[in-house]
Amino acid sequence: MKKWSVYKAESGNVEVVKEGFNWWAFFFVGLWAFSKGLTWAGIIGLSLIIIANRMPADADIIAIPIIIVLMLVYGIMGNGWVATKLEKKNNSLIRQVEAASVEGAKAKLDEAPNCNSSVNKNASQASSQQIDESFYGVALREVDRRKVVQSLWAKSFAESNGDINNAKAMYIRLRASQLHKHSINEISKEKQRVKKNDSPSEQDEMQNYGITFDGEHYHYQNYKYEKLSDALNYAKLQKSKKYS
Repeated sequence: MKKWSVYKAESGNVEVVKEGFNWWAFFFVGLWAFSKGLTWAGIIGLSLIIIANRMPADADIIAIPIIIVLMLVYGIMGNGWVATKLEKKNNSLIRQVEAASVEGAKAKLDEAPNCNSSVNKNASQASSQQIDESFYGVALREVDRRKVVQSLWAKSFAESNGDINNAKAMYIRLRASQLHKHSINEISKEKQRVKKNDSPSEQDEMQNYGITFDGEHYHYQNYKYEKLSDALNYAKLQKSKKYS
């Protein structure tokens, strides 16, 4: 199983970034960077590869190590660059999950921590459950990357009497609890957003396929629909193509 960081934009769109080494970035370097909207990384990567390839034949002892080092840098740092880009665009890191694929990671987003994933499950039941461990991972990453919630960090620092280590520990506890409550609220909102004329079976399928509702339209992947049935039909079609 791979580890993924799940980001959510204010618009409700979800982006998933894999933790660890990125083989696509390793092999395709600059081209991969351009595909992810990392313009400067793309320009630098392609430029260095072109320069290395144009070196004289007797300079291979220099060119080959340059290319290898460049590929390793992009492979190791690539996913981190994508995550940083999302954070700069005000996407919130809401969970870290383990899944075999991007689709699997997105599907887990619809599952409440330690409770049934159906929107018909009473959201208040989850509040009494233990906080999901992935939220502690999210909080720890925020501390490590210095991307903390300023007000929460200020409170942790003040109540720790200026002790950095104690402040970090307190921040992680408070932030994990905050993320847990946010997750519960999201489940409650999703329950309220589902249209009254959608049948219970359609509501369950909506969750299973990762379809979201913003109050006006149903969203699946990069498409939006007026009717849930249309979104479900397209999702089923895509799934059938995937396994055909």
